[in-house]
Amino acid sequence: MTASTLDPVRTEPAPAGDRPPSPGRGRWSAFWRHPAARWSAALLLVIVIIATTITAFATVTTGLGPDDPRSSLRDGASAAGAVLQQEGVRILPTRQVDEAVREGEGGTIVVAAPDDLSPDQARRILAVPDARVILLLPRRSLERFGVAARYQVGTWQAVTPPDCTDPVAQRAGTSSFTDGARYQPTGTPAMACYPNDAGYGYLRVGAADGREIELLAGGWTNEEIAEEGNAALVLGLFGSRERLVWLLSPVPDRSPAGSSPDGPRTLPDWWPMAAAQLFVGLVVVGIWRGRRLGPIIQERLPVRVRASETVEGHGRLYFRLSARDRAAAALREGAVRRLSARYGHGSDPMALSAAVADRTGRDSRQVFHVLFGPVPEDDDQLQDLAENLDDLEQEARQP
Repeated sequence: MTASTLDPVRTEPAPAGDRPPSPGRGRWSAFWRHPAARWSAALLLVIVIIATTITAFATVTTGLGPDDPRSSLRDGASAAGAVLQQEGVRILPTRQVDEAVREGEGGTIVVAAPDDLSPDQARRILAVPDARVILLLPRRSLERFGVAARYQVGTWQAVTPPDCTDPVAQRAGTSSFTDGARYQPTGTPAMACYPNDAGYGYLRVGAADGREIELLAGGWTNEEIAEEGNAALVLGLFGSRERLVWLLSPVPDRSPAGSSPDGPRTLPDWWPMAAAQLFVGLVVVGIWRGRRLGPIIQERLPVRVRASETVEGHGRLYFRLSARDRAAAALREGAVRRLSARYGHGSDPMALSAAVADRTGRDSRQVFHVLFGPVPEDDDQLQDLAENLDDLEQEARQP
């Protein structure tokens, strides 16, 4: 038997490690070739991509700290950031005091965690030229900034009128603050609004270097900003200038004293989501291109290989590629070549079918269907075709 017969079923039993694919694998391949299965797999892949993106985005947003203008948590400030950006204010969130000092000149510096700043960092913030400095709920850091006020907690009031002449507070109207937090001035304040028994919710007082600094007791978080006139108050105070530097809880300055502040930057906050999307994209490309990298190339083998090994290798290769058309064509080509050598009519399929039918007693249309019929639709039909071709040749060789 030659290699062109492609009939591993009739050869001697193969070793255990080289057995042909089991029928179960054929049924699994047939399942994946069904259009409904492919559409279901594509839909599942889209769902996985969307879920991965949402998970990565949630990881980024939930990993942000309190009072962050990018955080959508209850203690975040993304709502205030969105309102400010709609009004054309450019917000620069940062944890680097160096960056806040560099970008804050001529703009507004909102210090979201004033109690986390060292005395030296507080002095550097106050020394920024022409900057409007607003401290969010400072407690023990008032002396550090040299502010002529002290922190108090009085009776909590859900709604407090401005009771001052500040135009921003007048436009905002009533407001609410964090758990009754107030500030009591120790000198003459430049502006004091929203009073209660403990002090004021918004206070503008002098600092140690003679400049004015503003204290705000609440109203900017996502949980608070929708209450009363908090949104209008935050917009009026934070949006008075086009550039807003939002200094979060700082990390140690990366550059040593006297060196340039320009240096390696930390990774952006959105890098986990980008990395997750890149990973999913690589998986999709791997599945797309990994199945088949190109057409099969025929080449002469440099060594002599047993015909049975070649047949079995071709069979496994065709099975993995689901190339039933190539397998069926190879089976029929070998059978037609051998029958034509015996009965002639190699170039006339109808005449060859009639000659074989006369020799075997079969119907010529049945013989033509076996030798020149359509491509099998599944692996079971391919196996039936191989058996029919083998039976047909054995009958034709009978004396």
